[in-house]
Amino acid sequence: MATPAPALGSIVTYRSRTGDYDVPAIVTATQATLFVENVQAGYIPTLSSVRHVHLTVFSAGKPGKRGEASDFRVVSEHPISENVAGCYQEWDVGEAPPDEAPPGTWRWGPPL
Repeated sequence: MATPAPALGSIVTYRSRTGDYDVPAIVTATQATLFVENVQAGYIPTLSSVRHVHLTVFSAGKPGKRGEASDFRVVSEHPISENVAGCYQEWDVGEAPPDEAPPGTWRWGPPL
């Protein structure tokens, strides 16, 4: 069964780049909604496919930045936002395969 295409404003589950936890996220850009002029100006990355999105990720806890990010299991070519809590951006995030949750991916539905 195919999942629906991501849509602007959809709430999804994001698997951290460490692969250790899931958090809610909202889709802030899809290929259909990406403002091309901002991509061309270098303000925002492009998207790899129609199943890739830009996300704003939400996490609980005290706001702040970690000292380092050596435990990320997936590396991003885009700027890293590594807040301990609050919200942060994740760029060009691919959809997880059904019934899987690889680090640094999004999926529909509750955590696995």
